[in-house]
Amino acid sequence: MPYDRFQRTFALSSLANWVSTRSGPQSVLQADCQQMLTDTVSLSSNQQVIGNWQLVWGPQVWQAPDSVLSGNVMYVAHTAAMPGAGGA
Repeated sequence: MPYDRFQRTFALSSLANWVSTRSGPQSVLQADCQQMLTDTVSLSSNQQVIGNWQLVWGPQVWQAPDSVLSGNVMYVAHTAAMPGAGGA
């Protein structure tokens, strides 16, 4: 069963936290995050519940100097149709 708009928003926002379980140089974390996001939004079984989304920017992983952990991750995804997105 497809997620409602709140579940979709939560699922997509939680993907930015995925990299927090990993450590390494910023470039490696960013590449891993890019691959995970691309794989996740393109997987048919995921599209059945969250809808058809495309990455339009990012991800960008920020890492503090001398750290091996991500400090923050952001990305932008777009869908052509999200029923009820304009309602309260």
